Amino acid sequence: MVKTHINDLFAKAVTSGRRALRSGSPGEHHWTPDNGMIDAIDVAGARTDGCDMRRGRRQGIHGTGRAKRRALPVVAAVVTAALGLAVIFGVETYDGVRNGQLVNAAPAASVAVHALRIMALGSSSTVGEGSPATAGFRGPLESLLARDGTAFVMVGSQQSGPPSVPDRHHEGHPGWTMAQIQPLVAGWMKAQRPDVVLLQVGTNDLNSGVSAPATAARLDRMLTTIHGVSNARVIVAGVWAPLRAHAQARADYQRLASAVLARHRARGEATTFVDTSTLLGPGDLFDALHPNTNGYRKIAAMWHREIRSFVATQH
Repeated sequence: MVKTHINDLFAKAVTSGRRALRSGSPGEHHWTPDNGMIDAIDVAGARTDGCDMRRGRRQGIHGTGRAKRRALPVVAAVVTAALGLAVIFGVETYDGVRNGQLVNAAPAASVAVHALRIMALGSSSTVGEGSPATAGFRGPLESLLARDGTAFVMVGSQQSGPPSVPDRHHEGHPGWTMAQIQPLVAGWMKAQRPDVVLLQVGTNDLNSGVSAPATAARLDRMLTTIHGVSNARVIVAGVWAPLRAHAQARADYQRLASAVLARHRARGEATTFVDTSTLLGPGDLFDALHPNTNGYRKIAAMWHREIRSFVATQH
């Protein structure tokens, strides 16, 4: 009962804040999602794209009329009271608001200052071919992160998946090889500003006859490009598809990719390699290339473990 009342109080405060900030007269600067100055109210770690709190105060609060000036202190007081009660009673509070909807929750005692921006980057398995009902691994992964209370937002230029997946952004491009991804990857990094990149590439390269050394060289170049424009932690998964027609090339690539990652780590770059060559069994496959729902759940658990490991190093 206490949890329900506190969450209701917090939600009402956020809603009131949005209304107050929209209530200025025409021609004023509004600190709202509608004019592109901010993507969501930045309360307790919500996503903010387009400006930070300082810019919001500078551009959006001054000169907005008596109604806003009267409403904002009240809203602030209600939010503060809700968070204080949440800490006392150890309940959960809303941690992220996107388009008016809850993205996920986090324990109030460890409210995130910054929602973790996660980019899933790859090809058809990133989209979720073989398990559209779960958007592949993305749906199960979001559930695991929300269960932990991890404040996060999925980022990418693409959107797909069922309504049951709360955040459907990703950077998956079915059928693409690394040669096709490479010219665009720097732009994606700059535009989306991920904190963590879940990178699974190489399957289409090997399956199209590209040699293991050439595929590993493509991975090397891609990591160099990413780290050249971003400080994101890049978690690289090996090839989980069996690729029976290219079994030797697949095995060689896993070894070479691991060596590529070791060189990048030696340069001080934030990157991790996960050998997924034995992650999936025969019962985890939808077809020769794509996992089924059970297989994607295993992949989600792998990504989740690596993300938790990364988050642990940030505290």
